[in-house]
Amino acid sequence: MSAGSTRILSAAKEIILSGGVIGTPQILLNSGIGNKTELETLGIPPLLNLPDVGQGLTDHVATTIAWTVIPSNTPTIDETTALAMWQENRTGPLTEKFTHQILWSRFQPDSSIFKEFKDPSTGPTSPHIEMPLGSDSGPAGTFCLLTPHSRGSVKLRSKNPFDDPLIDLGLLSHPFDMAALKEGFQGPDPDNLSDEEFEKIIRDSAFTYLHPVGTASMSSKKSKRGVVDHELKLKGATGIRIVDASVFPYILTAHTQAAVYILAERAADLIRDAW
Repeated sequence: MSAGSTRILSAAKEIILSGGVIGTPQILLNSGIGNKTELETLGIPPLLNLPDVGQGLTDHVATTIAWTVIPSNTPTIDETTALAMWQENRTGPLTEKFTHQILWSRFQPDSSIFKEFKDPSTGPTSPHIEMPLGSDSGPAGTFCLLTPHSRGSVKLRSKNPFDDPLIDLGLLSHPFDMAALKEGFQGPDPDNLSDEEFEKIIRDSAFTYLHPVGTASMSSKKSKRGVVDHELKLKGATGIRIVDASVFPYILTAHTQAAVYILAERAADLIRDAW
């Protein structure tokens, strides 16, 4: 195809959309599939009114815990020697991982947090938090909330399909998430900090684990909510399936990569059985 030319390609059986948690809703919305009112406001003719397209964006929120140490306790690395060891036999400091140990933990059943909020975990053995411990290069760790309540969205900036979408992660927008981070963030200083100072530290240092899900969520075929049914088929349409993490209606209490592999294998079975 030459630059600027347009070509229409037709699928003989069905289209598999795997644009990712950001790309999938962006493609659907640009195609006229989404919230009818919002599409009309942008000047996009609505073809299928599915208000949940782009809604429900969820990610694991985390914050880093770090302390200052005495310089003599900090390992020194000779960069030239380290590089030589790596180039010669793949050993030495450059083989160091981000972390060698990861801790998972649940809040206690009698935790004060459950006096105000319902437990969002998937079961009695499901963790609420994950803590990768820092490596030998420094005494730091990461506290990650695996069961966030906060939700965000992916919306179109304009009807130009090449414009970046508007992404609102919605981090810490639900009070449970801040309460949970405060509950689990146990270091040398929290008892000496006011609630305002504590929350500011968390907000200023918060980041995501890059585990987004939920912008084209799955629901039962009869439900008016959601974007795809249990066979990953786009609701209200024929010949389109979505196969990526956007279909997960809730975020996993784990990293999402393995779950996406499982989803893809299940999708392959569904497609093979259909054709």
